[in-house]
Amino acid sequence: MNRITSSGRVAGEDQRASRKGALRGVTLDAAYSHRLENEIGSIEPGKLTKLILEDNPLTVDAIAIKDIGVWGTVMEGRKLKVGHADQSDAFLDLPSGARSRVEFAQAAIGHVIKLLDAHG
Repeated sequence: MNRITSSGRVAGEDQRASRKGALRGVTLDAAYSHRLENEIGSIEPGKLTKLILEDNPLTVDAIAIKDIGVWGTVMEGRKLKVGHADQSDAFLDLPSGARSRVEFAQAAIGHVIKLLDAHG
């Protein structure tokens, strides 16, 4: 979105993605490319995971998007703060099939953060 190189130069300014385009690329479009759009990629009832960000990527300064942290996630209708003790306890209580979905969600969160950092 910003297309700023490590030296601080803007590379291909005319090739910048919009905020909504960049966000869609790492959510809906990424889910679609993995044929998982019915399970992940948007905030809807029945989807496997949702990120709760510490700030709104559509309203913060564009250069600060890469610095937005993940506050937590939603699992089975409960808001869980990243690193909170209840989250690990809740994970241990899940059946093994649900654990793999949580592990997938955690990997997806990590992937989205890396993409946002790389393209911020």
